[in-house]
Amino acid sequence: MRAGVFGCLTLAATIAAAAPASAATRVVATTADLAALAAAVGENLVEVETVVPPGSDPEAFEPRPGDLDKVRHADILVRVGLGYDYWLDPENAAIVTAGIAEALARRIPAEAARILANRERFLGELNARLQRWSAQLAAFTGVKLIAYHNSWPYFARRFRLDIVDFIEPKPGVAPSPAHLAKLIAEGRRANVRAILHEPYEPDDASRLVAQKLGVPFVLLATSVESVAGVKDYLDLFEYNTATLAKALGAPGE
Repeated sequence: MRAGVFGCLTLAATIAAAAPASAATRVVATTADLAALAAAVGENLVEVETVVPPGSDPEAFEPRPGDLDKVRHADILVRVGLGYDYWLDPENAAIVTAGIAEALARRIPAEAARILANRERFLGELNARLQRWSAQLAAFTGVKLIAYHNSWPYFARRFRLDIVDFIEPKPGVAPSPAHLAKLIAEGRRANVRAILHEPYEPDDASRLVAQKLGVPFVLLATSVESVAGVKDYLDLFEYNTATLAKALGAPGE
């Protein structure tokens, strides 16, 4: 069953601020991606903790008493309810960081100008890189892909990729031999070019389908720290766009 922390905490796109404090503001984020965005906006004004451990499946995660304790004692709680993988469209960072900046400015009004400057600097760098990431994948507009789980709607929409089917017949349900045979047949007809896979899912079925179709098995990062070297939000897209472009055969990759 895929409910986890989001079933408990994420009811809407919400950023809640508590009463002022003299020490660094304690920010608790449901995921590592939201934590990375909070750190980019708050810098050394904040101490950021994450509820869902990096590299875990946020849909399957079940909070423990200690996790709920984190939430109760947070000065600011960052959570998003617009889709489990909302952060995988880099343009959505503008919306998320706007809410974070607003909450921080309410919490520590003397630092409001600095907080807003941090956000503008971060978004400037993000937008500059987004142009390069989009150019990197432009040659693959409309390319047909299969993914293990439906983790990529925001990423696929942003970079104009077409995910035609999933290894999982339903979320959390392992594929049967009949389902895999159907996927392989459909993949051949659709000229699927790669199989996308999440770091926390079992990979035997994805590798089998990739082998049968003669296409790359591509491990992408679903979140910050879900694969080695992805340390922050910008790294997340650096890794995913470069990895996918290389797998699909971009010149010079």
